[in-house]
Amino acid sequence: MTLFWMIFHIHTLIYINIYQLAPYYYSCSYAPGIYTTFTNYYQLVIRGLLATLLMIVFGLLTVKNIRRARRTAAAAVPVANSAISTIAVGHNTNYPSQKDRQFIFMMCSDIIIYVFCGILRPIYMIYIQATQYQTKSNERQAIEAFINSLTLFITFIPTCTGFYTYFLVSKSFRQNAKKVLQTNRIYNYYQLHKCTANS
Repeated sequence: MTLFWMIFHIHTLIYINIYQLAPYYYSCSYAPGIYTTFTNYYQLVIRGLLATLLMIVFGLLTVKNIRRARRTAAAAVPVANSAISTIAVGHNTNYPSQKDRQFIFMMCSDIIIYVFCGILRPIYMIYIQATQYQTKSNERQAIEAFINSLTLFITFIPTCTGFYTYFLVSKSFRQNAKKVLQTNRIYNYYQLHKCTANS
């Protein structure tokens, strides 16, 4: 799959124009014409719609599999009294464990952040596509340049928010992160004293 997407995006090496705006300051832009149109619709369809749809579908399938696994695990527990067994199975099925709930919250937060941050850029690119032949004032061009930079920045937010969302949502993730940080602090303290003793 990685090889496919590498080959699929190889056209960017050919159809990207590099402009020198000032000494040591360069800007890249798509080649005007049909390639810009292709890129804009590609961002809308692949990054905006298809990626969002796939994340939602696989998220729902994950939740379904978690519930199915809990039903299977609950049904496999042997209990002497059948009435108690029915109560235990019903309890395990209706109430997922704390770790399962945290995992579902983490997954949902990832999907929501990606959808919000990923849909803005394609919408902006379609707007640029629709208005590319209009005469624009300097003020409008400045506003569009600002929105371009803003939507491009927002596009990269999902790649760096995972740790923070997991830290806020998951108690077990917070505990593990604290353990790692404490272990790292103790190791650094030990290394510092070891170096001091050797010197």
